[in-house]
Amino acid sequence: NGWRYSLLDRHLRPKRPAKIYALSEQLHDTFISPYVVLPDTTLVVRWTFLNFVYLLYSSIVIPFRIAFMNEQSAHTSQYYSWIILDNVLDVIIWVDIALQAYCFAVVHNGRVVTSRREILWIYTRRWLKLDVLSVLPFELIALAHNDSWGISLGYLLAWLRLNRLLRYSRLNRYFNALNTWLEAKRMHRDSSVMRLVKVFFFILNFGHWLACLWYFLGRTEDLNSASSRFSSWIYVDGVAGQPLGRRYIRSLYYVLTTMATVGYGDIVPHTLAETCLALVIMMLGGLIYSAVVACMASIVSILEASATDFRLKVDYLKRYAAYRKLPEEYVEKVTEYHNALWQRQKGAEEVALLQALPASLRAAVYRTLNFSILKKVPMFSHCGSLFLHSLVNCLQPRLYIANTIIVHKGEIGHEMFVVVAGKVEITNATCALEEQLPSGFCKSTRQHSHEVLGDCTFFGEASLFELVRREYAVRALTEVQIYILTKDRFDPVVAMYPSVKEQLLEQAKLICDAQAAPR
Repeated sequence: NGWRYSLLDRHLRPKRPAKIYALSEQLHDTFISPYVVLPDTTLVVRWTFLNFVYLLYSSIVIPFRIAFMNEQSAHTSQYYSWIILDNVLDVIIWVDIALQAYCFAVVHNGRVVTSRREILWIYTRRWLKLDVLSVLPFELIALAHNDSWGISLGYLLAWLRLNRLLRYSRLNRYFNALNTWLEAKRMHRDSSVMRLVKVFFFILNFGHWLACLWYFLGRTEDLNSASSRFSSWIYVDGVAGQPLGRRYIRSLYYVLTTMATVGYGDIVPHTLAETCLALVIMMLGGLIYSAVVACMASIVSILEASATDFRLKVDYLKRYAAYRKLPEEYVEKVTEYHNALWQRQKGAEEVALLQALPASLRAAVYRTLNFSILKKVPMFSHCGSLFLHSLVNCLQPRLYIANTIIVHKGEIGHEMFVVVAGKVEITNATCALEEQLPSGFCKSTRQHSHEVLGDCTFFGEASLFELVRREYAVRALTEVQIYILTKDRFDPVVAMYPSVKEQLLEQAKLICDAQAAPR
């Protein structure tokens, strides 16, 4: 039992172990079949991206070849390069079918399926028929019976590859993989961005299809016309015989202007079929335009929701300060604090978010965030992992802006402070070293009148063992992120580890003596 990797380990290592922690915990004692690759790994993400590139190529090239390929061309040698390229790219899909059926683990009903037999059964029920149908080589029939069709080989091959667009049903899965990769690279942290990308991708892709259909219809109308007079928009607009790029740009221009508005009148339908298609484009454009506006409004409201709540909270505080007639300096401090909190967390209430998680998942998040911090604190560096895992849940995050008094001289201490980031200044430590507490601590653990502490330092450790009156003041020199460990949370944890309590007591005394020694 355990984790079993058969390919390169660096390709199979999960990129985001924190996000799939529940799944990895579930797999800890689960047998994984040989050659099975777990979700959210580098190999799976890269392979999914390659499949997305194939789908993008097919959705662009196949409609383009159908619409703009010269149907009457008798020269087929120029199309053999397309045949070779298409068949080489089809190998990707055949390989993907084999990987999906035997090698790629899937998440089914909330659990990771790692048995090859179950993976094959799930894939056969979900995707196998559609995937095989999307890659069946119908164009090989055209190669075997080319003379009996009566049209050019290249034009026929383009039509017979339309089944490749069935892979479009996997588009959402590809976007999820892209979102996974972006989050792993920490390029974005908001799901609304991916929604916006999906909307614009759909508009451009759908516009490309309609542009190809618009040109194809105009060309087909003239080819099927009994009269010698060409009346479709292609000849009226003067794009007939023009370079390929100009013809495509004019078609795309008409479709996008018609979808966004009602067109500008420079390109208009002339035949009945063109008029019907123009009406369809207008109706679809109205629906798409409404959907885009609704989606944009939803995205903006989501992005602005936290900012709106933050502004309302600041406004309420200002109104309360005006009602209580607080000094202006306090109002400025409160505003500055909330601005710093917004810049750091963007309105996310860390404690409230974590409290809403299940106990096991919350404990896992706390271990990920706080365990390494506790290990760097000299007082806890020699403690066992079990004790530290119990203690990480007791830490409470705090944020202090510059020039804020963290500890006032003379107050009774009930907590210990661990500086995670930033600098604090300790002043006015003038206690008498002869006056001892019952636990062996001096009344103050700081002898020096001025001391600056930085990252991964701590103060107030004596308050965890005795009610100590602070003989020093602590001020934030910069914006400081601090974890607080209170005595009422520390005592129940230490009570479960009596030997650790004695060890901590001795360690704290040594630190106290070292800090109190003259420098």
